[in-house]
Amino acid sequence: MTKKIGRPSKPMMLAINASIDGKKKQASQLVAEHKLNKRELQHRLELRDGNKYDLNMGKGVRKKVAPKKTVVSTDFLDKIDGRTKTTTLLRLENRIQELLAQKPKKEVTKVKEAFKNYNKKKQELEAMEKLIGI
Repeated sequence: MTKKIGRPSKPMMLAINASIDGKKKQASQLVAEHKLNKRELQHRLELRDGNKYDLNMGKGVRKKVAPKKTVVSTDFLDKIDGRTKTTTLLRLENRIQELLAQKPKKEVTKVKEAFKNYNKKKQELEAMEKLIGI
């Protein structure tokens, strides 16, 4: 019974990709550094037939998907003002907090900063409109 060849380790994939690119020095350095099997490297090079490994699709790595853009209509905000119950608002707030918890913190802080800047600019615009008389 022959041994099943699975996905190689990351250093092996890097060495294979370097060999395919023609970077023999980098490949041999990876082999020496990580104590990789040279026979296995040659065998996998033959199997790959010039096709490099996609290192972004490993275990635990998600595909980068463009975030869905949602638009909040102003009539929705008008409905919240007078006719919405407090419990509904609390449910909405909890749901928003859950969604924010799933996002990377860096992205959330960017949006919060942009919102603060938006509010400042909106107040400045309103002040200017009052001065002008619009």
